[in-house]
Amino acid sequence: MERAEPLYTCLIHSYMRARTVGVCTSCGMSLEPINPATAPEAIGQDRSAPDISARFKVAAALSLPVFILSIPGMLPGNSIDAAISRPLNLAIQLAFSSAVVLWAGLPLLQRAALSVVRCRLNGFTLVGLGTMTAFVYSVAAALWPEYFSAAFRTANGEVPVYFPVATAITTLVLFGQAFESRARKYTKQSIRELLSVAPDIVHRVTEQGDEFDVLPSHIKSGHLLRVHAGECIPVDGLVVKGGSPVDESMLGGGSHRVDKSVGDRVVGGTRNGAADLLIRAEGVGPRSILAQTLEKLCEAQSCPSKIQRRNDRALAFFAPAVIGIAAATFSLWAVLGPKPAAAGALLHAIAVLVVAGPCALGLAVPISMIVATGRAAGGGILFKNADALRSLARIDTVVVNKADTITQGCPQVSAIEALAGLEDRELLRLAASAERTCSHPLASALRNAARERGLTLAEVSSWEPERGDGVKAYVEDREIAVGSRRFLAKSKVDTETLEAAAETLEQQKQTALFVAVDGRAAGIIGISDPLRDSSAGAVARLRRSGVEVIMVTGDHENSVRAIADELGIADYHANASHECEARIVNSLQSQGRNVAVAGRWTANSAAMASADTAITIGDGSRIGNDEADVSLLKGDLWTIARAHSLSRLTVRNIRENLWFAYLYNGLAIPVAAGVLYPFAGTLLSPTLAAAAMATSSLVVFANALRLRQASL
Repeated sequence: MERAEPLYTCLIHSYMRARTVGVCTSCGMSLEPINPATAPEAIGQDRSAPDISARFKVAAALSLPVFILSIPGMLPGNSIDAAISRPLNLAIQLAFSSAVVLWAGLPLLQRAALSVVRCRLNGFTLVGLGTMTAFVYSVAAALWPEYFSAAFRTANGEVPVYFPVATAITTLVLFGQAFESRARKYTKQSIRELLSVAPDIVHRVTEQGDEFDVLPSHIKSGHLLRVHAGECIPVDGLVVKGGSPVDESMLGGGSHRVDKSVGDRVVGGTRNGAADLLIRAEGVGPRSILAQTLEKLCEAQSCPSKIQRRNDRALAFFAPAVIGIAAATFSLWAVLGPKPAAAGALLHAIAVLVVAGPCALGLAVPISMIVATGRAAGGGILFKNADALRSLARIDTVVVNKADTITQGCPQVSAIEALAGLEDRELLRLAASAERTCSHPLASALRNAARERGLTLAEVSSWEPERGDGVKAYVEDREIAVGSRRFLAKSKVDTETLEAAAETLEQQKQTALFVAVDGRAAGIIGISDPLRDSSAGAVARLRRSGVEVIMVTGDHENSVRAIADELGIADYHANASHECEARIVNSLQSQGRNVAVAGRWTANSAAMASADTAITIGDGSRIGNDEADVSLLKGDLWTIARAHSLSRLTVRNIRENLWFAYLYNGLAIPVAAGVLYPFAGTLLSPTLAAAAMATSSLVVFANALRLRQASL
């Protein structure tokens, strides 16, 4: 399969698009591929990282002698002049500094120049300006000292040079860039983990039973594949032979082993257990769950959030403002500072420029979003975009459908009671025949029960569904109606003779399906769907987080009340249609509630379209609707609680990063300008400013990476 041409984007300015690896024209950061499937080898990797690392090592080695030569007494003798002449000293510093600034620091200078040429000043502009100011001044002072006025001279008449400043800034920024590249690799660890689950070799089986190994890219829909015990399943498919437990933790996080047998669907990326499976490939290439998961994850990570866009607008003024502060700092120190006033003023201006270099402020939002969405995808939670993650964090109410989130989602026929004149098996056969083309889970339960009992379904000549309530069909020239008591009441069917049996089933938390034949009540079928073990704990967890769970279902009051009492759900709505669910959502919103709706999009589209946050629940065989804010590959109420917890942690993490970034710049820039000097005699050298700048970015990365280990 031919790989699509990769597109690259920027970690900070995610609207940036490029067809080749390079740097962002806005901030100078190295670009990364948007879709990992197009360039998997580049995920979380800065291709310039090895080069930056090598340049840092050279810069560190050459900066040390420059530093030693700049300090009197570091060499043998009473002074530098006793050990080496000043001209030779300056010549050595000039040579080594040139190598550090102009060769090792060339990538930094190129990014600074690009920002100036494109009129998009950024942190690299500040570093380049500070470094070159110190270097060019020092070159001039070393070669042509006679042209400098007394304002630049020390008490002994010499013009000081700042080669150590230029080399230290370059070395420290290179160190920060190299370390940052390593940190960035871990931000997309989840993407690499998803990519790594696909096997390198696939065992294809011919119709004649011959087996041979092929590359995954050679697999097409319909091919037979053998998956040995312990191997990852290469593509989505259908089991045609064998049975084995399959680890589906990729779909929902944690350890989740599901027994698979003939007729069951399996998902590429999950791991086979104890025995071989023969599967028929279905979801291949971009149609596979894994490929769609990666695509949605990358879309979420490359779509800027509202808070990031606001931050970008602030950053557009940041570099020009810092340059203005540096100019003001130079002017004030040149007039009011101690001698040599001009030389000291230059140092303080450089410190201001450098301390606000490739800054933590730009990284504060996107780095947390990328780590969080990657962590979520590893647990089968996909956010549409960064704003969806923030939207989920703000909810205070979640409206759920019983069958989609609270119960196990595997309804089974548990009771059949036919009225006189009709056998139980015949009642089931007619009901299952009427529901044979319906996709509702209760219809599937009827068909499965009929198949288990060896019943043959009849052909349907006419079929009229009423969404969420029931169906009316003509089976063998008889009109069959199957559904709720409300549906049969609409059809003018008297269900009084079935009410006692229905009440008994509902008290046992079963769903009662009423069946009518030719307009007369014929019997009742009880369908049970046990509660998930995690439902009660999830309700309690959401309540502790300030989120109220409201259950809305079309089931009768009796069964809904029993479930609500067991789970501790105070607010529930029984006998509710899907249109009613949308009205409930609108009513909650009118009360000032921030509402999320969770369920299947096909059944809850009206309510989800009205909700503040739409959460679709999948069954592990498909990705949720593209319109949904959050898609759960294979979720339940507990997964929703985990997603909500992650979203809140992420929002808090972003706030921490932003507070730190604003506090750092708010304190570091004035200190670098010398605001503390009149009170405490404290000054920030350009070298310390460069160290502080590199450290600030690393602090933001380290804080964001905590989301990978956060307890959910």
